[in-house]
Amino acid sequence: MKKCFMLLFSCLLMFSLFSATVGATPVQTHYLEEIKIIQDNLIKNLEQADVNNTKEANQAIDSYFRNNPVDGTLLTDYFVNTNQKTVLPETASDSNLDLKSYLRTNIENGNFEQHIISDNVKITLTNSPFFIVETITSDEQVIDNASAQSSYMAKLAASQATPTKTYTLDVKSIIGNTIFSISVQGYFTYNGTAVNPHLVDAWYNRGTLSIWQVDDWEEGVTYEMTGKVRIYGKGKFHFGLEIAGYGLTVQDKFYNVFQEGDKNGGVLWDRTVN
Repeated sequence: MKKCFMLLFSCLLMFSLFSATVGATPVQTHYLEEIKIIQDNLIKNLEQADVNNTKEANQAIDSYFRNNPVDGTLLTDYFVNTNQKTVLPETASDSNLDLKSYLRTNIENGNFEQHIISDNVKITLTNSPFFIVETITSDEQVIDNASAQSSYMAKLAASQATPTKTYTLDVKSIIGNTIFSISVQGYFTYNGTAVNPHLVDAWYNRGTLSIWQVDDWEEGVTYEMTGKVRIYGKGKFHFGLEIAGYGLTVQDKFYNVFQEGDKNGGVLWDRTVN
């Protein structure tokens, strides 16, 4: 009797395990593979398109997605299955973030990929439906004589001027739409001893999302303790959307996009997030 009971118990246990295995819902990961394929094809297309500024990069990206439309359910699958609620993967919407360190670490770990398309176009692919496009565009030279005469620092640095350029940060989604973009335009005067910033303009553009808000937008110049100077545009971007009834807050962070110049005419284009 005892042996029969043990045999029956063993059979029930095996049946339970088998049923649990057969009846379990598999984790849906096909969307990650599809996203990777789209990303790879996009990069190949951009490398062949000979893009070298913001306008050319956007035209090439728009053309790719127009000719290769992506099913919007990819976004739904990603957010429903990962419960992610920010543009940048594995970040909290209200946390501080060192963007440079965050991108570098994820690139080094193989989670993200960075592609230098040309001297003025850089693409960062994330393991999510979003990617980052950074571009530099040469503009018609602007010399702000009024500003140059109003500052002692400017008089010291008035002997030479860097070209006027616009640095743009675009965040786009895998279905081809722009989430938002921030641009800062300007130049620097310098003479080897001092440098002065000249902000021509700074602005942001928003994509087509159902909820949109930008708080504390600001543009201006700063003098750093290192002797370098910056021109910047920054603000807190908060927006969301609804995908198939799934409410999403895709971003709530403070973006700062800037150009930084030094006394020798060197210029750095960069961004921070917190």
